[in-house]
Amino acid sequence: PGSLDGDLVVLPAPSKDNTKRKAPTFQSVRDLKSAVASEWRRVGGRVESMPTYQGRARDARGLDSTNGCAVIGPLTCYQHITSPTGASNTDIVKLIDSVVPPILAHI
Repeated sequence: PGSLDGDLVVLPAPSKDNTKRKAPTFQSVRDLKSAVASEWRRVGGRVESMPTYQGRARDARGLDSTNGCAVIGPLTCYQHITSPTGASNTDIVKLIDSVVPPILAHI
């Protein structure tokens, strides 16, 4: 079977006889999330719950972070690599709830 690397399913290399192997399958999104979390922990990562999600907080102008993945991801990475301690959960929540909505309004 394949293994999970972060949030991507990594498929095994084709066998020596050039036949494709079947990709791992999951019965539910819950099973997939559980497998990803287990693999991430196995390689030394942390999996934590966040007290927010895209679109949860709406500001006074009605702006939120819905469909902000392409902005949230790079900003989180930037915060992580430019901070001496990395991106904290508080930093990420602030990005999702406060920083990203006004940026999305201009895209």
